[in-house]
Formats: sequence, C-alpha cells, structure tokens
Amino acid sequence: MAITKRPQRSTPAAVDAFIGQAPDAGAAPGAAVDEVPAKKARKLTRKGNKVQIALTISEPLLERLEARAVELGQTRAGLINLAIVQLLDEGVNLGSE
Repeated sequence: MAITKRPQRSTPAAVDAFIGQAPDAGAAPGAAVDEVPAKKARKLTRKGNKVQIALTISEPLLERLEARAVELGQTRAGLINLAIVQLLDEGVNLGSE
C-alpha cells in the first residue's frame, strides 16, 4: 500500500467559495422558486427554425405515439408538436374539474 499525504483541510473561505458556485447559491434558505437567480442561458441546438430538445418517455407510451403517428401519416416529432400546441391553446383537463 502506498503512503499518501493527508489531505489539507479546507479553509472556511474555500468552503464558502465552493458553495458560492452552486446554481442556487444566491437564494436564501427556504426561498421560493421565483426568488432563485436565473440560470445562465443554455446553449440551444437549432434545427432549421426549431430548437432541439431531449425528451424521455416510457416505452409503452413511445409505442402508442408511433402507432398513432403512422395512423395519422405524421412523424413522431410532428405529432408531439401538434399535441403541445393543442395543450397550450386549449389547456389540459387533469380530471379535477
């Protein structure tokens, strides 16, 4: 076994500097979400006039989406875009109404 030096203890200033780099570092403890400083703008991947996003869904839902897209003669992305537009225009019913 190799002999290694004991790690140096962090100074309070170094600890504060490390914690200060966290995305929510400027928020007071227990602060509401809207009080947290905005994150840096993320880099967007553009595809023509659209922006690419990552979406994770369950496999059964993906299978249903693909089957419906074939029925309608649409692509998966096209059907997802249509569903989002309809949701934003017409709202969503969560069954509590």
